[in-house]
Amino acid sequence: MTDFSRQQAKQIRQLLARAPAHAGERSPAGFLLRYVMFEALLKTVLRYFRESNGRPVKKSASAPESMQLTSVKKSLLHFSVQVHPEVMGRLLDSALRKRGSKSARWLRNGLVHMWDANDAKEVLDRVDQLNRDLLAVINAVEMKVSCLAYRE
Repeated sequence: MTDFSRQQAKQIRQLLARAPAHAGERSPAGFLLRYVMFEALLKTVLRYFRESNGRPVKKSASAPESMQLTSVKKSLLHFSVQVHPEVMGRLLDSALRKRGSKSARWLRNGLVHMWDANDAKEVLDRVDQLNRDLLAVINAVEMKVSCLAYRE
């Protein structure tokens, strides 16, 4: 386990400062904005994790970073970012495809690719839990980089 470098922490803080204004509103669009922030943050952490382990980092927009649940968990653990495994499962587990218990990733896909009415309704029904889970991860990373800023 390691800490983010000063430059990495600075870049993460800059990313967090650019959070969309309407992220987290009680609407499918607000959910999407918060999910996009969550996704950008995790892809940044994944990239830093791969760099720290000497793995090749994808530079092309046509080959985006993969957000596999196991890779995300490993990257967060590597940087000592504490997030409950159930929260990560509810957000990214690709096996959660049943109506009423879809992962945030599946709901995001349904909204982004088809603006599926049933997914939009499920987001509205579960918006508080979805936002709480997304914020748990965002806040955990933010707290980690904030702690680093205070130690410097």
